[in-house]
Amino acid sequence: MDILSAIREMLAYCPDMEGIIFELADGDPAAALVSLMDQFYEDRIRISDDLLQHLRNLSVGDYYLEESYLDLADLQKELAAGAN
Repeated sequence: MDILSAIREMLAYCPDMEGIIFELADGDPAAALVSLMDQFYEDRIRISDDLLQHLRNLSVGDYYLEESYLDLADLQKELAAGAN
């Protein structure tokens, strides 16, 4: 899954993300992905395990993506534990 596909899937969870559209328009999909992951973390949004795995794959080797991914992954573990 590429960055734009991941962003498209993430927008299904929170479609009212105008800032993401502007970052994409500026030609920086990685910044848009970081913003989405950070927003999901702040809003405590639970995502699918498949999407989380795709985000992990996309984040490898990029410091900012990795930092946002790690925060989001920790939140997903917390939310999953709270659901049980």
